[in-house]
Amino acid sequence: MVAGFAHTPLTKRYLKPFLPFQWDPHIREYHQLWQVGLYHVAFTNSSELFLGLLLWYHAGRHVERALGSRRYAVALVVVGALHSLGSMAWGAAIHALSPKLPDSLVTERLQAGYLPAGPIGVLMALSVLYVAYTPPLWSILLGDWECTDRILITVPATLLASSQPPYSMVSALLGVAAAYVYKAHTPLGSLSDLQVPPSLSAFAQRTLGPLVGSTRLPARPSQAQYHRPAI
Repeated sequence: MVAGFAHTPLTKRYLKPFLPFQWDPHIREYHQLWQVGLYHVAFTNSSELFLGLLLWYHAGRHVERALGSRRYAVALVVVGALHSLGSMAWGAAIHALSPKLPDSLVTERLQAGYLPAGPIGVLMALSVLYVAYTPPLWSILLGDWECTDRILITVPATLLASSQPPYSMVSALLGVAAAYVYKAHTPLGSLSDLQVPPSLSAFAQRTLGPLVGSTRLPARPSQAQYHRPAI
């Protein structure tokens, strides 16, 4: 935080109070409900940002390919909203229970219903969806232990969840719960069936497509052709 905001006091003063989630006083007293969604936007340090990018790259790509871009976009919104609701429930429950807890356990952050900034819960939800939708691509047998490519997800996910204990672990658990709610089947259907309407998807491709660029694989012929070298 210090190095990132060096020689930028105004930016630090504006962003720092709004980066993490705090039930008290931001939500309970000031009614700043917009912070429930805003605190997913930025990590508080470069280490968490690095781990988050690893998870986003390894898990996000596979989940988007499994769901399709239209369902994937809705999945990000849904798990983010579910995580935000869980964050508010966490803050309200801690605020109600903290007077009953021993003073040795109650810290300032705990009493405020603190959760670290950044999309920790969303990335944990993506990790769960990655395991659910994507089979292992390779495996290595090390003695009696089988190591698969999922280690590329589990290691950074574990490090990110333990980056600011115990609060980052709470955020990670809320993200896991959001993923299971997203996948759950109910008599009314599953949230995983929701997707962006075709008209809205086409509009987004026309407007945002040129900004993002194309990452489609180059077209290849269905049959290999042999060319005799010129002599």
